[in-house]
Amino acid sequence: MARTFLRGLLLFLFTTLIMTNSIAQTYTEQDAIDVALDFPFIGDSLEGREDWYAKAYATQNVFNVWRVNFYSDEGEDWGWADVIIERARVFGYDVYIPSSEERNEEAYAPIREFVDAEPTINELLDGASVDEIYVEYNPWAKGWGVYIEAGERSLYMIVAFEDGTMRSFDNPSISNIYFPDVLAYDEWETSISQQAIAVAFADVRVGEVLQGVEGWTTETERQQNDVWNVAFLDSEGNIVVSATVNVKDKTTLAIE
Repeated sequence: MARTFLRGLLLFLFTTLIMTNSIAQTYTEQDAIDVALDFPFIGDSLEGREDWYAKAYATQNVFNVWRVNFYSDEGEDWGWADVIIERARVFGYDVYIPSSEERNEEAYAPIREFVDAEPTINELLDGASVDEIYVEYNPWAKGWGVYIEAGERSLYMIVAFEDGTMRSFDNPSISNIYFPDVLAYDEWETSISQQAIAVAFADVRVGEVLQGVEGWTTETERQQNDVWNVAFLDSEGNIVVSATVNVKDKTTLAIE
């Protein structure tokens, strides 16, 4: 009796496994790609375009996830999406699909009209002539990345339209403006402290004191605004000479 039950249970489990594998194998690479294309973030960017291709494979993990990768015709990697076909859902993605040249050309005229008339932009340009603008849709920002070429007043900004897609050109607004030569604080501090060291070392009085000092190092400290203190230390960490400098004016204010 027990053997009969055990054989029946094994037969049931084996049949279930075969059926499960059979169902899983009915899904194709194209099924996974289609699920990814139904996701607006991806589908909207690729609609009407023929300059791309996609590949997909079944990861065979416990969640039955398929990984879909997107590429330009030239093989540039545009990113990936993880989909579960049974659920017809994208669960994760990292995709950046640049807008096509045709779409950029379509967007140029309304964006140029907006840029030429926008008060904030005109104020920032302060009369500088706009030589050219370049546009490309930025899907992460849900707007158009716009580079304004205007000499030293060149700017990059995000211009968003009403529905946040690349198809609408109604009710434009600026969502971000990025200024050139603006660093994170730590990067700025490193850069400006190096400038302070250069100003201090250029002073002949500092150079004279450091003659014959081997393995010297520096420490910098910001005093206020553009004023920095630069200490020159010997190999044992003792201060040999220090200078207070104005980085903006490139002048030495004091030597100790």
